[in-house]
Amino acid sequence: MLQVHSVGLPVLRLMRHHLKPTTAALQRFGSQATCHALDLSDIQVVALLHTREQPLHLDIQPGYVILRHAGQILGCGLYTPGRLRSQLPQHAIASLSQEYSSQGVGSSGIHDGQGFA
Repeated sequence: MLQVHSVGLPVLRLMRHHLKPTTAALQRFGSQATCHALDLSDIQVVALLHTREQPLHLDIQPGYVILRHAGQILGCGLYTPGRLRSQLPQHAIASLSQEYSSQGVGSSGIHDGQGFA
């Protein structure tokens, strides 16, 4: 018989000295966010999937941000001054990579410095 140890939706994970929002929590509640949410273009998503981080300058406090594309929440990113780092889980990266390759979205323009404004 399977024993249940806990039930519910994991919202935060302890990462060394801080808490990180889970992808599941962001996908469920992230649509209510009014700040620290980034809407990414096709090229930005492909670049983030390919390199896992991109140069980006924003006027916000460093920390976790919600990554969105085409109205859907992809998951979590970590913004530090001048850089956006993907925090997407491996299964999400594999799924998104497959989706973009089937749509024929290429990687042109990723490394020309214009991927993020």
